[in-house]
Amino acid sequence: MIVANPRQLKLITQSSRKDDRVDAQMLRPIRHRGEEAQMDLLVIRARAALVEARTPLINAVRGFTKASGDRLASCDADQMGVDKAADLPVG
Repeated sequence: MIVANPRQLKLITQSSRKDDRVDAQMLRPIRHRGEEAQMDLLVIRARAALVEARTPLINAVRGFTKASGDRLASCDADQMGVDKAADLPVG
């Protein structure tokens, strides 16, 4: 199976020369990444999603504690962990 590059479809659909031979020349096959490269990219994307989700969560926790009159110690997001939960008020 040959998978066409979708970036070329706009060129084909907007072309005034409608000819199967010309259209076929415009469609260049793409190469899929190897399995190892796909897994590496999956790890990178998963990490990026976790980092992106982490910041709003940390800000929410800081807001909750501030609303109750308390404050969490200042730290980088990388240092926000279970040990910082000890600073949260109980009850």
